[in-house]
Amino acid sequence: MKTRFLLILLVVGMSSALSASPLLEGFWNNYEHNITLEIRVTPDGFKAKRTDSRDWYYYKQQSSRRFTDRDGNSYLIDDENTLIWRDYYSNKNLRFFRRDIERVPELDRSRRPYDHRAMIRAMEGRWYHPMTNESVYVYSRNVNLRIRTRRGTSTYHSTAPGIFEDSRGNKIRLLQSGRLEHFYRGNIIILERERGRNIWD
Repeated sequence: MKTRFLLILLVVGMSSALSASPLLEGFWNNYEHNITLEIRVTPDGFKAKRTDSRDWYYYKQQSSRRFTDRDGNSYLIDDENTLIWRDYYSNKNLRFFRRDIERVPELDRSRRPYDHRAMIRAMEGRWYHPMTNESVYVYSRNVNLRIRTRRGTSTYHSTAPGIFEDSRGNKIRLLQSGRLEHFYRGNIIILERERGRNIWD
């Protein structure tokens, strides 16, 4: 039972979701039990595993801040750097904190230095929200990103390698999966790239 309890902890978005704000993808620590989680965003939520295990656990997004597995255990985004895991059967809670590392996994693996302009080029284009089908346009303006939606256009400045933020605290970054994770007004939105259409269509 204790082993199962510790394994369930793995599952944390997201995101996205969200990473420097609730940008979920990355590593999270529980210092009381010395547990480190790795979280990766999926189309309907996220998967997570302890770094000392090979087993992934899958959580489905139920709301902008709540993710639940098939057994009813859940993760709640408490704030942009804190996740709370709740056990369905015992009501036990575990608190996880974002690990203080700002890095772009793709560049870490290749051992190449961070290329700001390459990151901007990778994020440019037309994206959409799978649940609402709303289009999002991303394009560069000097060294910054401009993001246009039906609500208007905002400028996002680089605040850390691979992370961009606007004046209202909304953040966006490119995930390993090739999706964009947008932390917008307290919600995590995962954006998919639109194929075969020009950004200005």
